[in-house]
Amino acid sequence: MKIKEGPNRIAAIDEIRGIAILGMLVFHSIVYYEMIFRVHLEFVRIPLVEFVVIAGGGLFIFISGVSCSFSKSNIRRGLICLSFGLLISAITFVMWKGFDQQNTFIFFGILHLLGVSMIVFGLSEKAVKKSAKTRSPLIGFVVFAGLFAISYLMVYRGLWEQAVFSLEPVQTLYHWNLLYVAGYPNWSAFPPIDFYPILPWILLFFAGGYAGIWIVQNKLPNWITRVHIRPLVFCGQHTMVIYLIHPLILYPAILLIKMLAT
Repeated sequence: MKIKEGPNRIAAIDEIRGIAILGMLVFHSIVYYEMIFRVHLEFVRIPLVEFVVIAGGGLFIFISGVSCSFSKSNIRRGLICLSFGLLISAITFVMWKGFDQQNTFIFFGILHLLGVSMIVFGLSEKAVKKSAKTRSPLIGFVVFAGLFAISYLMVYRGLWEQAVFSLEPVQTLYHWNLLYVAGYPNWSAFPPIDFYPILPWILLFFAGGYAGIWIVQNKLPNWITRVHIRPLVFCGQHTMVIYLIHPLILYPAILLIKMLAT
């Protein structure tokens, strides 16, 4: 199993990313099972399971932010990531409209979010790193982590929602679904599938970016840089490929299981 190694790679980051992408595979397997068998698995709605799913996606986004400090061109990475996200949008739109496959259209998924976040981070990278030289990057981490927590409560827990939506301009934007990527989708237009809006998630990405700068500035213990579980490192270094090909494997496999079961 060939993996990339070198002074600019931290194996622990790849391993954590590997855990996150494998968790995504498990969750998507459950989603495909529900779609194909047209059932609702009750255990997926248990609060603890929902938390694990959200935390897994958040971990992936945070680690992607950390990785920005080790990249030579975040704008280029962001454009590539966003391009793949748009390709997925085009394919799932055809499935939704052309083949009447419900709940398939991914308008703004995790690849869109990561692509936009990488581009924004790349455009502001000089300013971010300059500020990290004058004060500890951990301050930036705490600020963005705090902003993420507040934004998360607003988007997912309805904090200040009544006050915000009492404003007529906000209602108009919501009606035209122009607040979709901001975290307030109009469900009557199309359901948010694999949905990771800019708010709050870009704030968590930037928290990871500042954490990455801190890692670069400080000497880490050798055990963090060493490879512990090679399969996890391999998955962590090939997350894009795994994400792109997994529907081509999981969906037909579960479809075959249904055909054999009936």
